[in-house]
Amino acid sequence: MLGPLLTQLQAHGANRVVQGDAELVAADTDGVLPAGFYATTNLPTWVRVGGRWVSVVNPEMDCGIVVRPGRGADGHERVRTVPMHRVRAGDPVVVGNDGVRGGGAPAPRGDRGPSSS
Repeated sequence: MLGPLLTQLQAHGANRVVQGDAELVAADTDGVLPAGFYATTNLPTWVRVGGRWVSVVNPEMDCGIVVRPGRGADGHERVRTVPMHRVRAGDPVVVGNDGVRGGGAPAPRGDRGPSSS
């Protein structure tokens, strides 16, 4: 019962204070995300992998998050959103909400904070 509420709150930038690493499940079939995959938003997102928070490349709505083997230029795992049709069998996909942080909604365009005039 609490799970769906936490998911809704996370979409608005409310994140758990203490979290472990994200759970990764290998996709069984090309073009099919595992049951319970984390459905992304277009807001900045981070995934905890190997005890580190790694920024998700290319935040995009309604995708899965795949953690690619190897390291990116910054020395961290390569973590990115992947549309369902691009998932390949064996890809490690984030499932559930543990180990995932979503950013709050961006400020409206033109909002530059408090005015000094």
